[in-house]
Amino acid sequence: MTASPRGDRSSAKDTTYAGGATMDINAPPQVVWSLVSDLERMSEWSPEVYAIDWLDGATGAAKGATFVGKNRIGMIRWRMRVRIIEFEPSRRLVFATQEHNADQTRWSFNIEPIGNGSRLTERFEVVGRISLIGRTLFPETRRKPQLIEACHLTLSRLKIAAEAKRDTPCPATAPGERGRRPGMRERAEMTGGRLDAHPRPEGGFVVRATWDGAV
Repeated sequence: MTASPRGDRSSAKDTTYAGGATMDINAPPQVVWSLVSDLERMSEWSPEVYAIDWLDGATGAAKGATFVGKNRIGMIRWRMRVRIIEFEPSRRLVFATQEHNADQTRWSFNIEPIGNGSRLTERFEVVGRISLIGRTLFPETRRKPQLIEACHLTLSRLKIAAEAKRDTPCPATAPGERGRRPGMRERAEMTGGRLDAHPRPEGGFVVRATWDGAV
């Protein structure tokens, strides 16, 4: 839900560029959707978003709901008004950053079922007018690959969370039935430990389990 910082629109110009990333996740669409649509957790996935505040009485994601997205890159911080424009449970979520009631950057999450898992695509499209200060701080030649990299990182974090949630034990089952086997995170927590996982910049993941200070 990030875009370029605001500035004087008198020197703005039409700008259009787009990009995104796709990742296969070993979890059903309903599990992936439960994370993608929980926008208050976006700060856990996105490398730029650090908080959101709902507006106009909204308390959760729904078509037409609005909120303020708070973003940062290094020392630079900015906020944008955001409106949800599509909301199809377990399939598609689209929201747009806005300035002066006009869409500036549209963000979408699309979920496709594949076998027993999901294919999640995050995409951005800059459709509005970027101010001079925005173009100076974040020129397209730098901003586009930066946003594509952010999409990859966001999807990597969602993948870890969705696959861990998929492995959560089922509630009590009928006699003779077996529940789902706990995942690594759940097994660590069941024994008083904690598991942290995050993607490596060069590829792959780092998984760290800790019990009372011991690794």
